[in-house]
Amino acid sequence: MKFQVSVDHPHRYLLHYLKSIQDCIAPDILAKLPLFRTCWSLLCDFYHLPSCLRYKPQHVAVAIIYLALECYGVTVSYNNDAVLRWHETFCEDLGKDQLWKIMEDILSVYDAELLEN
Repeated sequence: MKFQVSVDHPHRYLLHYLKSIQDCIAPDILAKLPLFRTCWSLLCDFYHLPSCLRYKPQHVAVAIIYLALECYGVTVSYNNDAVLRWHETFCEDLGKDQLWKIMEDILSVYDAELLEN
């Protein structure tokens, strides 16, 4: 860690981003789904692997939200008509390939757990 004791965690970005996009999701869908809880759980589980340290905390937060939305089949409104997609408004330097790579690393937590059992 090179004696760097001040670490920027993705948790605060996650909460900020979730609050920002909740207005873009239909309220009835948001009320039915445990989106916030799912995102928080995915992030906590991701901390079981050292790969969580490879990425910027902002990128991890966006990938967590994107993965949770994909799992529930929820689309963020205005996503197809907008110049920027919702995740690009938070992280301009996060490309689609890197986003998918982070999501694969998040899902590898569950692959590793299945192999152990």
